[in-house]
Amino acid sequence: MSDFDLPLEELRRYVPAPTAQPDLESFWAETRKESAAQPLNPEFVPQDYPVKKVRAYKCYFDAFGGGRACGWLLIPTEETGPRPALVHSHGYHQFKWTLSTHLEWALMGFVVLALDVRGRGEATDWTPYSSGGVRGWMTKGILNEREYFYRGAYMDIVRAVEVVAQRPEVDPSRIGAFGSSQGGGLTLAASALSDRVVCGMPCVPYLCHYARAVRMAGAIPYTELNDYFIRYPEREERAMRTLSYFDPLNIGAWIKCPTLVSTGGRDTTCPPSTVFGIYNRLTCPKEIHYYPYDGHSGGGDAHRDKMVKWAWKYLKP
Repeated sequence: MSDFDLPLEELRRYVPAPTAQPDLESFWAETRKESAAQPLNPEFVPQDYPVKKVRAYKCYFDAFGGGRACGWLLIPTEETGPRPALVHSHGYHQFKWTLSTHLEWALMGFVVLALDVRGRGEATDWTPYSSGGVRGWMTKGILNEREYFYRGAYMDIVRAVEVVAQRPEVDPSRIGAFGSSQGGGLTLAASALSDRVVCGMPCVPYLCHYARAVRMAGAIPYTELNDYFIRYPEREERAMRTLSYFDPLNIGAWIKCPTLVSTGGRDTTCPPSTVFGIYNRLTCPKEIHYYPYDGHSGGGDAHRDKMVKWAWKYLKP
């Protein structure tokens, strides 16, 4: 049983009302059109790596609106023909890590692109933010949905999927997305905004059900929003309106691909009700695993085995 959130029976019934603005669909249609019109200009720099069962590259491409995205690209060499692929998104205070972090997926036969989120690692962020914020990235551009940080971050993941789809080693009909925490939220976004994602695996997803999260979460990054509203209480309504454009509570209805979700009963970073609130509104084939005694690792290695089976089922038949 959760120590601080709803009991499991209530979590399974919890369906919050959407907070979508009237122009939500046109906003994202325009954003996707703008991204599609912007060249990717990918570059792949070979890496000297001792594991000969994969070819490793540092991958660059043009980020949404300017700047360069950066990630690791691993291509299994023992597979023949077009391979399935996975796009990985990392947590809030993390980065693309090392090649070895993603090696297990490549050795299973998946092409893997592990991306730095803009402004972290080796990825740049050229977005002009006209309003000030507080520490971190959560409040960058929060008074204007067209400037908001996650507009660019969401579209960078969509563009990463397109980069992968263009590789000759990849079967573009078998691309999945996965990640934990912020990476889980970005996985939900990629599943909603890219027509190519056919398998999603968001673990303990962040960026979900903001109206509840900002009042429940006891840890960063959601507390960045609390800090902002303490400093600028008069901006809360406008800021929450901006966040509604990026909440899977609203865009999750567009997810059609099979989606595997995890959440921990004692997760004070991404409370389980914020995750169930999204999950219960999904209409795609779906499965959720609840770990009552776990926190923000969302099942850890036990759940990772479930992810392997999920990816194998939907991407490697």
